[in-house]
Amino acid sequence: MRAKRILKTKRKNVYIDEDLTPLRAKMFFALRKDPDVSAVWTIDGRIHCKMNGKDEKIIIDSPVDLFTIGWSDDKVKPFY
Repeated sequence: MRAKRILKTKRKNVYIDEDLTPLRAKMFFALRKDPDVSAVWTIDGRIHCKMNGKDEKIIIDSPVDLFTIGWSDDKVKPFY
């Protein structure tokens, strides 16, 4: 997985993703679509993200952590 950075620089449109649980995969793809999130990636099955205009990294381990980035009950509800 660490070597994917090398592959990414040499080839375009090649993706190597981790095998996430169904819940984490849903949260990951929902975060990718969120316009307030500037970057989302996974390391060892944990979701990491950065919000627009902020430099700090936020780790999302469960749906409850989505409240820390400002998601409402309606946005988090599908993950329960």
